[in-house]
Amino acid sequence: MSKQNNFEIIKEKIQVINFKIDFLYKKEGIKNFLTSFDPLNRPTKHLLPCNNCGKVPMLKYNGKIYIAACNCREFSLSRRKSISVPQYNKSPMSITIPYWIIPAFNIPTPEEMEPLILYEKIKMLRKYFELKTELAILRRKLKYTTTNLRHINRLKAFTVWAMYLQGEVKRTIKSRSPRNFETFQSGTI
Repeated sequence: MSKQNNFEIIKEKIQVINFKIDFLYKKEGIKNFLTSFDPLNRPTKHLLPCNNCGKVPMLKYNGKIYIAACNCREFSLSRRKSISVPQYNKSPMSITIPYWIIPAFNIPTPEEMEPLILYEKIKMLRKYFELKTELAILRRKLKYTTTNLRHINRLKAFTVWAMYLQGEVKRTIKSRSPRNFETFQSGTI
């Protein structure tokens, strides 16, 4: 395959991804969930306390990965600090908070939007960030824009925050009506 053909294939992928992103953003209401939150700006301020000792852990880098360490235990995380925070928060080590106060997104309370509907919206929010990440990587390959690694890391961090939020909404749905959630997941509701 020639370099020109590869270039054309990547350009076509970019067009398709842009269409999907536009659809999710405008038609599915993803824009309503977005805030000015920056997962790369002082991410450790969003660490939740340990569910055992109540202390907020410190993130330590051991040369390979970050480790969340508090008074009573340690938990291995990611190579990136911005991704380590939501990973720790969704772990069994941290306290649990209501999903609508997770700082990364503007999330309605259960009274404002049914959690089953919200769960589907969060799946689309996650897909939105996965597509934005893929788009940024393709553009970087083409040297199409000045897309830098910091932007790509920010998008990857948002994807992990969306995964954390998705898990918390799912947990809430299961705690309210486990049978309903199983039925919903199978597509019969």
